[in-house]
Amino acid sequence: MDGIDAGVFRFDDSNRVHCLAGQTIAYPRDLHSQLLALRHRETSLSLNELGVLDTTLGRHFAAAALHAIEASGYTPADITAIGSHGQTVRHDPSADAPYTIQLADPHVISAQTGCTVIADFRRADVARGGEGAPLLPLLHDWLFADRDEPVAVVNLGGIANLTYLPLNGPLLAYDTGPANTLIDQWLQQRVGEAFDRGGSRAATGQVQTEWLEAMLADEYFARVPPKSTGFEHFNLSWLAAWQPLTKALTDNDIVATLTELSARSIATAIKKCPQRPAKVWLAGGGVHNRTLTRALATHLQPAAVAAIGTLGIDADQLEAAGFAWLARERLAGNATRHCEVTGAREHALLGTIVAGHSS
Repeated sequence: MDGIDAGVFRFDDSNRVHCLAGQTIAYPRDLHSQLLALRHRETSLSLNELGVLDTTLGRHFAAAALHAIEASGYTPADITAIGSHGQTVRHDPSADAPYTIQLADPHVISAQTGCTVIADFRRADVARGGEGAPLLPLLHDWLFADRDEPVAVVNLGGIANLTYLPLNGPLLAYDTGPANTLIDQWLQQRVGEAFDRGGSRAATGQVQTEWLEAMLADEYFARVPPKSTGFEHFNLSWLAAWQPLTKALTDNDIVATLTELSARSIATAIKKCPQRPAKVWLAGGGVHNRTLTRALATHLQPAAVAAIGTLGIDADQLEAAGFAWLARERLAGNATRHCEVTGAREHALLGTIVAGHSS
């Protein structure tokens, strides 16, 4: 919820993605505060406020797209389509009436850019009994189509998503639990910092083992995939349950323990793969947290752990590339392998098409 990742991408017939421009545009402070408040279930919006927020986010997404297009040296008329994930404000596929909500009206994006927009990727999957997440593994499968050994890709966003790509057989992909979200939430509340830059706080703190083991006993980590999660589960209220174990800790001790929670839960998930991958590729903002990546490398020895950027793919832009690719597949009418990942009962074309001015 910090901002909008926007990029311009070209995909070739060799299963390569070329990032022609990419950037993250932060939300204005008041909008950011409003979005953060929506993390709490007790926060409610009137229908009027919901409508205004949907339109406002659409305008910001359109502006981010236009900035990226300008930076690429192209014009909106050159763009085949915009794939817009939108801003998730609530995701609960396990509710009695399962749902997922992403805001940023695609009609506003289309009207302000003139481009065809493909959006609303998750709801078709949830409607068919799927988790609606994660969807990025579908791009991973395409990128590593020529693999000659099992590969794992971990996206270190707020939540960590694991993709296990076997040589043969179905994909294994799911949310393993927190990557950055608990660290970020704690620092934002306690010291007003957006995140642990470079993992410096975690590097100077001490891991509280008893608290770490208590957190790892949470039922989500033991749940069998397909599964997905988010800040609805892993949030400050969740951390408050262990206040007796944390009241004597420094902020850096808490960040160190939360960082180790992320590393341990991710590594445990990878070790449960049908065949241990020799290579683990990391993407997302967490690749810049050196304490987290070092811990993962230690827990996953002898596997080689590296940022996916070493393959020429911008780790910070991989998620944006994923939804550009999903838009490409939707326009082509290609069914994706999302049932294997999300547990949906049947396949569906993911994404709704909003035609642009020239369509």
